Order: sequence, then structure tokens, then C-alpha cells
Amino acid sequence: HVLHATAHAIKAFKRGENIANDIGLEICLRTAATRQISKALRIVGLKEGPMEICAVLIDSDKLDTLSRIFKRDDTVLEPDTRYLKKLYNLTKNEIELVGVTGALIERTTLLILES
Repeated sequence: HVLHATAHAIKAFKRGENIANDIGLEICLRTAATRQISKALRIVGLKEGPMEICAVLIDSDKLDTLSRIFKRDDTVLEPDTRYLKKLYNLTKNEIELVGVTGALIERTTLLILES
């Protein structure tokens, strides 16, 4: 759903419908499926201590720099359904209808309709 949220963030900036003034923050808002910056940062922001992160690069020339700092591990992109259900308070009905990833994509899409 991060890819979906990123695509929506880029489109929002192109249309002038962005919520945040920064593309990175816009991606956070849409990934977290909320219009509230503080809530988005609680859900998808950095926290103290060791953690797995998902880096979204819009500017591909930064990849070399990022690769020197972090070890790439695409397994962090695989959804941990139990964690995501709890984090996003997904209902049993949502999950039964479209699955965890589908529910997150739907919530991201709903931000567009709220604009």
C-alpha cells in the first residue's frame, strides 16, 4: 500500500490537492490514511531504537547515498497482517471483504474523496 500511497501523493502535488507542503510528509499522510500529520507520524514515522524502515525515493540519484547508509532488505515490504490490523484498527469486515492490503489501499483512496 506504500506504493499506492506514493502514487497518490505525487498525483496530489501535480493537481495542487496535496495536504502537506512536503512530498515526504504527503507520502506519510497517505500511507497512514489520515489527514492529521501528528497521527501519520505516530503510525509511520521514525521511532527511537532499532526498527525496520521503508524508504521511498522520488529522486533516484539519492539511491547510492542511501545504499551506503542502509542495508537493503525488501522483506520489510511484505505486509505483517497482524501488526497492520492492530496499527490501523482494521475491522473484521474490511479484512474479509478485501484483505488487509486492500483495506489499506481503500483507506488511502478515501483521502482523495475527502478533498
